Amino acid sequence: MSKLAPIALLIITMTLGTTGDLWAKGDPKAALRAGEVIVTSKKIKKFPRPGVKAVGVIDASMERIWPLIDQCKNYTRTMKRILKSEEISRKGSEVICEITVDLPFPLGDIASKTTATHTVKPGKLYRRSWTLLSGDYEYNEGSWTLVPFEGSTTRTLVVYETQVEPNTMIPDSIRSMAQKKTLPELFEHLREQVK
Repeated sequence: MSKLAPIALLIITMTLGTTGDLWAKGDPKAALRAGEVIVTSKKIKKFPRPGVKAVGVIDASMERIWPLIDQCKNYTRTMKRILKSEEISRKGSEVICEITVDLPFPLGDIASKTTATHTVKPGKLYRRSWTLLSGDYEYNEGSWTLVPFEGSTTRTLVVYETQVEPNTMIPDSIRSMAQKKTLPELFEHLREQVK
C-alpha cells in the first residue's frame, strides 16, 4: 500500500465529510491567538469529496518550523502516525517522497509516492505543495504553508490543506474523528518540537 508524501496522517483526514465553516463562528483571529486549530472543509469542483483545511498559530519562527515539513525523511519522528518515510530524490525545489501511514484498526496501512514543490521566501513564506505519483489513493494533493502571523517573526500562521481519497473505504466515523481530533493533535505535536 502506498500513501501520501508530505504530512501523512493528516492526509487521510482529507477524505472526511464536511464539518461546516468554523471560520464563520466567532472571531477566527482571536481563536488563533488563543492557540485553537481551526479545521474546515470545502468542496472543490475538481474533486468528488470535500477537502480539509487546518489553520493554527505556532509560537516559533517559520525557519524553526520549516525543517519539520521540508524533511520528509524524518516524518516518522516529526509527524503523527507515520510508519515509514523516505526521501527518494531532491532536485532544486522538487522533492519526491514515499510515506506509509498507520491507519486505525481495523484499517490497513496506506502508502504513497508524491512529488512536492518547495517554495522558500525567507521572512515571507515557506510552502510545500504535493501531488500523487503512485500509491493507495485515487488522488492525494495538498500543501503546508507558513507565513508570519500578524507580522511577527516569532509567531507563524500554519495552514495545512489537502484533498485525499484513499483506495480503501474509510468509515465516516473514522473520517470525522481524524478531522476533529487528529489535525489539532498534529499541530500540537509540531508545537512541542519547536519549544
